[in-house]
Amino acid sequence: MGQGRYIRKLLALVMSILLLTGCMQPTENKTESALQDEENEALVHVLITESYGSSVLKDKWVPYTEDFSVLEYIEQVAQVETAYGGGFVNSIDNKRSAYTGQGSPVKEDWFFYVNGIYAHLGALDYYPQAGDVIHWDYHNWDKSMSSNANLSGWPAIFLNGYDGLTVPVEIVYEESLLSEAESIYDLLTPLGITPDMQKLEGQDLNDPDRHTILLCSMSQLKEQPVVGDTLDDFKKRGLFLDLRSEGIGTYDPSYENRVDYRNGGAMFAQQKSYAEPATIFVLTGTDQTSISNLVSGVVESPEILLGKTGLLYTDSGYQNSPWLE
Repeated sequence: MGQGRYIRKLLALVMSILLLTGCMQPTENKTESALQDEENEALVHVLITESYGSSVLKDKWVPYTEDFSVLEYIEQVAQVETAYGGGFVNSIDNKRSAYTGQGSPVKEDWFFYVNGIYAHLGALDYYPQAGDVIHWDYHNWDKSMSSNANLSGWPAIFLNGYDGLTVPVEIVYEESLLSEAESIYDLLTPLGITPDMQKLEGQDLNDPDRHTILLCSMSQLKEQPVVGDTLDDFKKRGLFLDLRSEGIGTYDPSYENRVDYRNGGAMFAQQKSYAEPATIFVLTGTDQTSISNLVSGVVESPEILLGKTGLLYTDSGYQNSPWLE
């Protein structure tokens, strides 16, 4: 899906949510009304990937149905088998758990996220809203459990939140990255999101009552307590980026193979509090040019974030993290 079409789809979803919630009245003009009914139909985005988003298996927009569970939405687009009373998805389109009930030492399973947040409820118990992104990913979890957030929630998490809870958005930026921060602001405002702009000055970025979009150099990032523990313990946190040194290292899902880049930019997300919507999105890099190129990709082609655990920008272009040979 091209960038223009993707943004139009997001704008249509915003309109559909406003109409659905009664915040906007439909037009009386029959021709316009018919067009709006077609364009502004309440939808849910169902994304199916594998290997931490490295491969997209299905990408579907389906009509929103009130009181439908995550399980019912995935059943609309794929063949599904369940276990443990129906709450655990054991197989999607014949790709089945290698661990559950198989007696296998291989730990590969399906995991799902709603608006980029790793779900704390089962597929039978979570009821999405119109405009939500339901992301299923099949991956190995032997070396690392899933990250508690990924990039599929951008920007749906700002609009819909998680489990019905929404919080405001702030953009916190290093002074030299004001222009990049403004470009993200300009991306979000047409969607009805008006972030608070703040220069990075040692403020608490772990506020559980707001989303934070953080733009700063890697040298500054290491000084931020909210992500410091993640950088130091990245393998246990499901992050495949090593940002502790001067360059950027990215691992494969096994953490056994690594590629290093002297220059580059990286983006990842983490949830601030368990089962809460507040998320911090980090956009960082080795130098200002790399960060600027990373931001340009996010602004001009936001669809590149769908399904991604992390996004890496290098001289070779944009790529998924974890790295796959």
